[in-house]
Amino acid sequence: MQTEQDGPVWVFGYGSLVWKTDFPYHEKLVGYLKGYVRRFWQGSIDHRGVPGAPGRVVTLLESVEDCTWGVAYKVLPRDVPDVMMYLDRREVGGYCTQRIKFYPQADPTQPFEALAYIANEHNPNYLGPASLDHIAEQVVRSRGRSGENIEYILELAHAMRTLAPHVTDEHLFSLEHKVLELVSCPGHPLFNACKRYSDSAQAARTVLLETPLQSESLGNEPMLSGEGNCSLSCNQPNAHEKTPLPRATIG
Repeated sequence: MQTEQDGPVWVFGYGSLVWKTDFPYHEKLVGYLKGYVRRFWQGSIDHRGVPGAPGRVVTLLESVEDCTWGVAYKVLPRDVPDVMMYLDRREVGGYCTQRIKFYPQADPTQPFEALAYIANEHNPNYLGPASLDHIAEQVVRSRGRSGENIEYILELAHAMRTLAPHVTDEHLFSLEHKVLELVSCPGHPLFNACKRYSDSAQAARTVLLETPLQSESLGNEPMLSGEGNCSLSCNQPNAHEKTPLPRATIG
């Protein structure tokens, strides 16, 4: 019989957990962890791909000078056993829990411990580095029981742009641009589903080019990129709405 834990548990999401939580939580905070970068180097043979044709999802790689933005969820003691059981099943494809230090955007001087699911290079589904063009082509043709692989990227990019509009995640946003280019032809089967994402991404790029940003760095130099820094700057919400992609179930 499951019992309540001694205290709450914080879970850090940097991939699908950012936009698709699906578990009870008491509070969520936007923030970052230091010493890691987000990369689409993990294979998915269940949620976003199938055996023999894996999709691409994110994992974290150690990188001393960098940081990764995401969301931390506070899970109450009564919910911890069920939530952790659910997450262990959801992240079964090569991910293991690691304790990390989370820095909340609201007060980065008060970091606290959280759990993150990270897939290292030794797990059987690890795909490793590839060119953005190669990753984009793989993503566009992949889907699994949770839906199209492209949905994963577009939802994550949209969520990060909304939650942390002052941060530029070069890897994520460059890949978003690549996959949207690949489905930009009106005859592509994913064209209609992706058009709203494309319009939103283009509007965000226009705002970024036309609006000067004033940074409030945590260090000595002003920094805005999501890679190589963990800075804060103007925090303006993204007003563009999105249309979810159609779900695809693999039978």
